Amino acid sequence: MNRRTALQKVAALALMLCLTVRAADWPQWRGPNRDGVWSETGILKTFPAEGLKIRWRVPVGPGWSSPVVAGGHVYLTDMRLEKPRAWERIRCFK
Repeated sequence: MNRRTALQKVAALALMLCLTVRAADWPQWRGPNRDGVWSETGILKTFPAEGLKIRWRVPVGPGWSSPVVAGGHVYLTDMRLEKPRAWERIRCFK
């Protein structure tokens, strides 16, 4: 298999995976339809007086995008700063 054929197969696979992920959860900015509307049922009408229970917490660096939720995972971008260098990262939490 030559390099071009391999790259075409990888690109096709990536496209199929993206389409699968897009069909679930909150896969992009402002939701599946990019309209900021969430059609989930069984959601609280008001928050409890004591607030919501925090299920987990993780430190992240500065970032420029909203989290994406798909397949029970939360994806986000952040930056790791070690001056004078910095690395942009894509992070996945379950």
